[in-house]
Amino acid sequence: MSLLPKIPLHSPLTLAVLLVLSGQSCQSEERETDENSPELETGAGSEQTSGRAVPQRDDLKLYIFGNSLVVHEYTEEPSEEKKVPHWLSLFANATSVGFAADGRYGFMRDFADASEWEPQWEFASVSRVWTDESLPFSAIPFNRIIYTPTNFIQWQGAEQPYYDDNSISPLSTTLSTLDQIEAAHPGIPFYIYQGWKDMAEYGDFPETIDLNLYYLDAKEDYHSWFLDYQDRLMRARPKSTIKLIPVAFILSKILTTTAASSMTILDVYEDDAPHGQPSLYFLASLIVYTSLYQKGLPSSYPPPDTVHSLIRGNLNAISELIQAELEAINHADGTSRVY
Repeated sequence: MSLLPKIPLHSPLTLAVLLVLSGQSCQSEERETDENSPELETGAGSEQTSGRAVPQRDDLKLYIFGNSLVVHEYTEEPSEEKKVPHWLSLFANATSVGFAADGRYGFMRDFADASEWEPQWEFASVSRVWTDESLPFSAIPFNRIIYTPTNFIQWQGAEQPYYDDNSISPLSTTLSTLDQIEAAHPGIPFYIYQGWKDMAEYGDFPETIDLNLYYLDAKEDYHSWFLDYQDRLMRARPKSTIKLIPVAFILSKILTTTAASSMTILDVYEDDAPHGQPSLYFLASLIVYTSLYQKGLPSSYPPPDTVHSLIRGNLNAISELIQAELEAINHADGTSRVY
């Protein structure tokens, strides 16, 4: 049986890296048990996780550690509608709440050095928080953090070492970032953005993608990875407020159980990464908005024509599903994973 990890074809690995992994695979067990190897933080233990409630507030100032499942810039027009902060700003304006945001691109290891945190993004309709770039992150009045894990690493647990570095894992990388955030903004709520899963292993886009299996995995194994990841973070840092925004899980419910299930794959996705069309970012943003503000959009909200008619015509039912699913995602003791 091969010891090579199951690495999705879409992940940015070169042939050289794969050859190195292949050459070292027979030594992998020895390296992992080498007494000189660093001991990883696993977030394991018997302590029961219990959700720390987030006070509701209507003046949110976000810093987002994101990727193209949050902000998709390199795309055909319309591009603003493929950015979650754009939609959040529109929703906030429609509901008379405050919203401002900054953020940056990267994968999880890119976020681990606080000296590289900066306001990379600008949007046509979003107010910024970090307007003076000479000031450090700690001086900016952020009151919420959104953190986006990579969407093609779920083939093994978050506590397991990276394929190319036995000394760190997605979990330990996240904890390093979280500790630096806490040092700058003690007690700030930290939200995990559950971006939707890489699609490359489910067929050739768009003709042969098995969406039924894709959405089933999103509701089961992929979602379970995030629940375990959240629990491990909470056990490792019990004084922190760590919440989950279950975007992929709820999208899979919307796109299989509501009228939106009749949309074609090209109505929803651009490619197998999978970058989305405006309708997908609209739905993702609606889940984020409801999670952060702890309330849904008013029934009178009119989505623009860039959102598919099957969503516009069934927005109330979709909003009710989102709220019901968010309220049902709890820890074993009944405390909320979201709110």
